[in-house]
Amino acid sequence: MTVDVIYIAGYGRSGSTLLDTAISNCDGYTGIGEASNIFDDSRNNIPCCCGDPIDECSFWKKYLGSIHEIVRFQQRVCEGVFGPLFFYFCSAYRNFWRNFLSEQERLDQTVVDSSKISRVTLFRPVNLRKLGAKVLIVHLYKQPDLLLCSLLKGSNKDLAEGLVKAKVDRFFLIRSFLGAWVSNFFTVLVGRFFVDSYVQVDYEDFINDPIGTLSRIGVHDPSIDFSRLSVGHAISGNRMRRSGMGVSLENSSQYKDYALVSKYPFFQFLFRSLSLFYEKNSY
Repeated sequence: MTVDVIYIAGYGRSGSTLLDTAISNCDGYTGIGEASNIFDDSRNNIPCCCGDPIDECSFWKKYLGSIHEIVRFQQRVCEGVFGPLFFYFCSAYRNFWRNFLSEQERLDQTVVDSSKISRVTLFRPVNLRKLGAKVLIVHLYKQPDLLLCSLLKGSNKDLAEGLVKAKVDRFFLIRSFLGAWVSNFFTVLVGRFFVDSYVQVDYEDFINDPIGTLSRIGVHDPSIDFSRLSVGHAISGNRMRRSGMGVSLENSSQYKDYALVSKYPFFQFLFRSLSLFYEKNSY
């Protein structure tokens, strides 16, 4: 098997849904979103981004069988921090993703997976490589001040529920910083030493020059319409994709309130330390 996988990693809130969707709208690419969540979403009746239940989705139902719970459990075990200890004992997990990758190879499709790298997906890109895929990790990041701007709007849960808090949740910002540090550290580690290739992408570069950024990744499709991107059959992602609406580059404006960020010098200092992981070190 020689199917290619573009694995988008980095910390959440960095634009992975937009980049994933843009690549998936190019010919020859199949976007599966945050596919590490597929069995949890199916169990919790969270639909595919096409709007259909995952078990009934025209894309996913041919891969899903009657062993959801077995694969769901094995996936969390195999992709988490103890993954290497259990990978070769989890045959249901291996068979599911090997069959999926084999079918994409037969269709001559490159798979785009934006599951990122976290404590529960630490070894997912490594496992895909063990199953025969050629894995490119795209390390997507936002410059620290821009990331902090986004986080000051609130948590994903608050935003999804339309909640606007009067005060900034400092505990949430500390947890976010620790999560971002761990995610970026392990993305660099896995990307440089455990997969086939690795490239860093600045979110601002992608917004300002999407065609050029995609070319750096190895995706060449000058005809892509960034004003209306189809969400396809992706799993999870941001609020716009989960709603079934098309994702648009034009609507993905960057929330910049640097005056607000400057009111939190301690957090500004913390988040700027993340630039240690980025090749384009601005600070």
